[in-house]
Amino acid sequence: MTAQSHNREDGSLPICGGKDLPGFHQVLGYRQVAWSEEEAVIELEIAPRHLNLGGVIHGGVLTSLLDVVLAQAGVYCPYPGRIRKAITLSLTTTFTG
Repeated sequence: MTAQSHNREDGSLPICGGKDLPGFHQVLGYRQVAWSEEEAVIELEIAPRHLNLGGVIHGGVLTSLLDVVLAQAGVYCPYPGRIRKAITLSLTTTFTG
């Protein structure tokens, strides 16, 4: 089953359809591109609020996006209405450059 065949009647994906995201997800402002048993894809249009003082995307934004998409990859369920949840116990990222 692909994300396209798992879309709602209005064409949106099951995870908020990329809009009306709750809480911190709304602050990040990403959009759900695909979600299926084989993949979870989100995208983010970089805005000034995502930048650090050096003018590049903040590492916390990248780590948050990783946290979101990795959780989605682990909780996909092909049965509409069945909701699986995830919690991140530990996530370490290291940025150099």
